[in-house]
Amino acid sequence: MLKSLMTGTAFPSEMDRFLISTDAVVINASLAHARIRIQKHENGYDRCYTWHMEHNYIIKLVYTFFVGILLALFVGVGVDTFYPGPKAPDYTNTPAYSGTPPNADEKIQQKAFEDKSNQFNQLQKSYSHNVSIITLIASILLLALSILLEMRIRLLSDGVMLGGLFTLLYSIARGFASDNSKYVFVTITVGLIVVLYLGYHRFVDAVSPKNKS
Repeated sequence: MLKSLMTGTAFPSEMDRFLISTDAVVINASLAHARIRIQKHENGYDRCYTWHMEHNYIIKLVYTFFVGILLALFVGVGVDTFYPGPKAPDYTNTPAYSGTPPNADEKIQQKAFEDKSNQFNQLQKSYSHNVSIITLIASILLLALSILLEMRIRLLSDGVMLGGLFTLLYSIARGFASDNSKYVFVTITVGLIVVLYLGYHRFVDAVSPKNKS
């Protein structure tokens, strides 16, 4: 091409066209090689990013369950520590059954033991009823706290919510131990209302168009 310009000709020679076409092939090959390297780098970055996101998701899931279990244990152990249950009667002095009819003293001891056992069962039922009320209130407070933390610390909010649900299950189980069907019904009703509201707030109301805007 340079030779053609120097000689004043308007069109390049055959050698000039060959050199130009050779340069174009080299440039295209270089660009293709660069695109392949960029694509490989992007694919590697995508795989690394995907693995990192999955790894973080697993850690967050484990952390959420760990916080929930610890909160439920904190409530249960705290109630047992500061509000201990009734002591069981001493079974060491229980008259042993020998196969023969008991005498007068053994009948008196057996009657006293049965009275203590019945009294303990009644106290245990009353204790389970009170513990159920305490843990029910604690579960509602934890669930309310999870709603307050939702817009600030979502990860911690999920853990607190899970702890509130575990505590609610513990409260219902204690309600069954109280042997009071009416109270158990009230506890389950309250728990159902709280769970339905929480589910609506977290999974329906949070993704509504007005909240997105």
